Amino acid sequence: MMPRVEDLDVWRTLVTDASAELLAAIDACDVTDVTQLARLRSRYDGALLSVAIELARARRRAAGKFPSADRLVADTEGVEQATSGIVADHKARRFADLPGRPAVLDLCCGIGGDAMSLARVADVTGVDANPVRAWMTEMNAGCATEVADVTTRTTRGQVVHLDPARRDAAGRRHHSFDDYQPGPTFIAELLGSCPDAAIKLGPGVDLDALPGGDDTEIEIINESGTLVQAVLWSGRLARHRGKRTATRLPDGLSCSGTPGRLDSDYADRFDRYLLVPDPAVERAQLVATAGAGLDLRDVHPGLGLLTAHERVTSPWFETFEVLDQLPWRQDRVRACLRDLDAGLVNVRTRDGAVDAMDAQKRLRGTGDRRLTVFGLRLGKKVVAVIAEP
Repeated sequence: MMPRVEDLDVWRTLVTDASAELLAAIDACDVTDVTQLARLRSRYDGALLSVAIELARARRRAAGKFPSADRLVADTEGVEQATSGIVADHKARRFADLPGRPAVLDLCCGIGGDAMSLARVADVTGVDANPVRAWMTEMNAGCATEVADVTTRTTRGQVVHLDPARRDAAGRRHHSFDDYQPGPTFIAELLGSCPDAAIKLGPGVDLDALPGGDDTEIEIINESGTLVQAVLWSGRLARHRGKRTATRLPDGLSCSGTPGRLDSDYADRFDRYLLVPDPAVERAQLVATAGAGLDLRDVHPGLGLLTAHERVTSPWFETFEVLDQLPWRQDRVRACLRDLDAGLVNVRTRDGAVDAMDAQKRLRGTGDRRLTVFGLRLGKKVVAVIAEP
């Protein structure tokens, strides 16, 4: 739930020295234990205790997402929605490339996930309709903040970062661009009135529905193997106008180009090597760009896996050596794995072609090799591809 406006003074109290004892007491106990919670309630004000527990939970949730999670001022929903420190630092580098020290409006700033990084390279003002969230950004980023409706605040001509809400009042995620708040009309107007802008989007958003066309760049960001967000860049913040960019963090690799497909004969059969594209490259439809100069081909329309006769050593592809391909019948697959001296088996699939978790338990052997089994649907057939990383 969004922090309640009436709790702002309680949140302010929590960051004073007077609340240090309470926060330490919460850290030292299990608040899910009825007895321990009752003990805390007997010692502290109910409203203060409730918000303090929320703060403690948020800090635990933020561990690993932010470098100073133990000092973060946030609620759990705010942490879940916030850009991580690694991604925020990556995005802030584009703002740092603007001449001088730019003034940046961080619209719908939340707890300040992006503002904390932006404040190191720009003069940031966080804007949020929720007074508690605006105050959190002030505390976390050390920047100026305003409580305002971003759709009515003057932004023309300014450098902006916008993080539209992608959840409804019940916390359910919106995947459709039409459901963002503020929505497509406002975002299109913002891009038209602000020369340099960054719009934070969900990684699953319909990329073809986004405004801006050839004047913008769409970046898909993969953080530690998970797609975390898409960013629509415009103006001087767009390094590759009219193109898409796939980025992998924390190593900072990027690949830019236009969507395209590999030439393929779709033989429904893997050659010696099976290749899994990086999720950001696949989502941005840049497999052909990342595979330029490599002798790769698609195996089946829409499958998203590639194959090659020669070993490929590209950072954009996870490569496996194919040991066998056979119909998906677990008894046959198990026998084949036994002949290959398989022990631990990692089962991977696409589009739910097989129950990977169940198959992984059933196919585990007693051998010494760690193998991967891909359970894949090729047309009407479901096949097992046994491979070794």
